[in-house]
Amino acid sequence: MRAKKKDLTKNDREAILQQLMAHLVDNKKLIRGALNKIALDFGVHRGTVQRVWKRANVDLDNKLRPCSDVSSRKKGHSGRNLKHENVANRLKAVPKASRTMFRSIAAALGMPRRTLHAYYRRGIFVKYNSSVRPSLTDANKVVRTSWAMDHIHALSPSVYLFDDMMQCVHVDEKWFYATRVKRSYYLAPGEEPPHRTCKSKRFITKDNARPHVPPCDTDIVAACQSGGWDMQLKFQPPNSPDLNVLDLGFFRAIQTLQEKNTSRCIDEIVAATEQAWSEVCMQTLNNNFLTLQACMRETICAQGNNNYKIPHCGKAKLLARGLLPQVLAVDNEVVECGFQQLDESDVNAKFDQLAVEVTEAMEMSEFSSQLEKLIVNDELKEDAGVELDELLDLCSLL
Repeated sequence: MRAKKKDLTKNDREAILQQLMAHLVDNKKLIRGALNKIALDFGVHRGTVQRVWKRANVDLDNKLRPCSDVSSRKKGHSGRNLKHENVANRLKAVPKASRTMFRSIAAALGMPRRTLHAYYRRGIFVKYNSSVRPSLTDANKVVRTSWAMDHIHALSPSVYLFDDMMQCVHVDEKWFYATRVKRSYYLAPGEEPPHRTCKSKRFITKDNARPHVPPCDTDIVAACQSGGWDMQLKFQPPNSPDLNVLDLGFFRAIQTLQEKNTSRCIDEIVAATEQAWSEVCMQTLNNNFLTLQACMRETICAQGNNNYKIPHCGKAKLLARGLLPQVLAVDNEVVECGFQQLDESDVNAKFDQLAVEVTEAMEMSEFSSQLEKLIVNDELKEDAGVELDELLDLCSLL
């Protein structure tokens, strides 16, 4: 019985194609005997080399584009046929709340989990991570569009670019925790796992800056105009983490490095955070600004909404080729879409309406914070006679 030969790898197929291209005569046809020679060099049948050449779609009259992928096509087209039909349609009939685990999906479809996983590997259905996003009002959407449009300038009557933000300093508060509640470790066999303790998981030590300084604050205005500076403090649109470069990746990049160090007090957290800032790659932070510009572009297209996927443009590949831009261009259609939305809306009235909404939300947030401070223990039972409004200090909120 003749032994079955191993399939060619992708690199072997590409090498065969390169050899074939090198055996062209005047870029018109292959020299006589090229197929046999290359087949002998690679130890394959002449028909295999011929199939690679045909699959590459090399047309000597330049009517067809050469195929960039000559890899094997067996993946996804081989193996035992699965017996269940219309799996995708059956999956759509299952409520989305019941589609969070393979176990629940398999039970709803009446098939083994192993079979269901085989469909997943074949791409019959895909996994999607859903993140809860802030709910936006009409005023919020208009302000978001106005914010994004303010960062676009015209290079010419038909060419628009985002600002490079070289004269803009982004400021935001961030909680840097001493440790995570749950952390994974890789241990050798028989090794004792680390025993981590904390007095209360609700009060893990953190360093939290005091936020929300009003732009009209006297000290802020004086500081912005001192020393010959002419700076202004501006607020970004509320409920818009996708329009904040710090939330898009700055904080995550720093916190990833900061968590590598064990911190037990606020001073150690500050030291670990400063060390992480000095160690973080500047190119990573530069990519965050390009992501911010892409998000602003999508925000304008979505009429100020946040129901879009954060775009990815392959920044690492563009950087490797030397093609990574400093700023992103904006299509004329996107700019026209933004101007149209702003022209159809009373922008000043939307800003006033949003200010009222933010004030009400902050009052409710303060009330919720007061409720969170209540600790149901023996001391609270002893003070049961205290009026609830005094306990919550509601008078200061009214």
